Amino acid sequence: QGEDLGLATAPADAYTFSLATDSVTDVLPVYDETEAGQFTFGDVIVPTQEFAYFASEGSFAAGLAFGEGTSLRADSAGAMRITEDSQLYMRLDSLTSAVDAPEGNTLELFSPELRNLISQLGGNWYHADISEYLDEYFAQQQESFSEFSAEEQQELLTLLEAAFTYESLGMEQVAGSLTQKVEVRIEPEGTLTFLRRLSEMQHENDCRRHRQLAEEFSDMPENEIDCGPPPTEDSDVWAIVDDVVRQLARDARLIFWVGTFDNVARRTEMHIPFSITIEEMTLSGTVEQTATYTNINALEGIAKPDGAQPIERAAETAENLLSDLTDDQIFNQEALLMVQEAAGVSDLFGPTPTPSGDANVQRRTDLDFLSFAVDVYADQKGEYPAATNGALHRADGALCSVLLAEELLFSCPQDPAGGEAFYGYKTFLDEQSGYELTAVLDDANCSEATAFIGTQYATVPISDTQCLLTLTGPVF
Repeated sequence: QGEDLGLATAPADAYTFSLATDSVTDVLPVYDETEAGQFTFGDVIVPTQEFAYFASEGSFAAGLAFGEGTSLRADSAGAMRITEDSQLYMRLDSLTSAVDAPEGNTLELFSPELRNLISQLGGNWYHADISEYLDEYFAQQQESFSEFSAEEQQELLTLLEAAFTYESLGMEQVAGSLTQKVEVRIEPEGTLTFLRRLSEMQHENDCRRHRQLAEEFSDMPENEIDCGPPPTEDSDVWAIVDDVVRQLARDARLIFWVGTFDNVARRTEMHIPFSITIEEMTLSGTVEQTATYTNINALEGIAKPDGAQPIERAAETAENLLSDLTDDQIFNQEALLMVQEAAGVSDLFGPTPTPSGDANVQRRTDLDFLSFAVDVYADQKGEYPAATNGALHRADGALCSVLLAEELLFSCPQDPAGGEAFYGYKTFLDEQSGYELTAVLDDANCSEATAFIGTQYATVPISDTQCLLTLTGPVF
């Protein structure tokens, strides 16, 4: 009970994101009783947890503070349960959002109409069957592990043992049971060795599959397929991994209370501070979590709430109530404008004229959103959406139609200049190799663009006043 997560993104004077939950959680673990699924804490053997049925109830708060003193916050409360028959139950008790201005006044972000919808849905239990999702998840986990040979699995388990050290902190009573309190510490060298070897094994297996497919569907011999270097040779990526692991080894604190008679965890505590810097952005914060486990011997499970309705009923109610509302009737426009101005965003729900500098930043942000949606689509479908075979098309045409239909975009980004201005999109002739997104910047000789473009971007002057910005994907 009690989870707290705080995040801050750099530069420090731009945005600060915060997230906190205050909840009470009961967990009923399901354990793998096989010898292969066990870890050893000194002389205490602890079976690994396959899945946890749980019930959690509490509050959730998120906030985004801008450098100018404006902040956006959201507060909610509710509950969630997962039962033994793979049913998910959810209840929303409250949801509010407000904008705090520098001068001290506070504005509700949601309109009265939207608050009315929330109140109609609030307080009711809704349920969904997630058995297919869980079956697929467990199958993927099993497939991921079984792709390694028995010898490779044993090698990984041996390396994993060297990634942690365990220290007994004595005996304590927890939930009526006598437990051994064990502190787990991360050994940086052992952890990095394990991660490198795991990455190399995955690379070798992927390469083996690619070679088998190439020989099956083409005349190319296996030994002529170049799979490239293993990811461990990417110094930039592994420099970040190395830094994170050493931070965790220095600062993380993990404690388990393990039953002395049944070797089952009764309680766990985590304290994990972190700071990750990639290019010019830093993500930092601390994760605090405590979980108290239901008595495994009771096997009472998690109770199903009475009167729960299918979650489709909530979706139908929301759709019926929202279908007749415009954006003006969903959000308080004064509060929305205050957020847009503080964030430097041209408009969240439609085109609004902006100064050229802000418009150029908005164009880069829009390409980032489009690129993320395209990458997610490709990951899910195995192909890029709305393939153009090397021809440049408008992004607000077939591309946006596909991404909106797949719910990967809430709205189609538009060039803030309006009129004939548009974002471009094309897939390469070899459709699996990537794509490009383009925008025309109001920037003579591309002089301003160098301040915000990333490694995936390129710029080319196309006139005395304009510059072509090109993003080449995949990015993620």
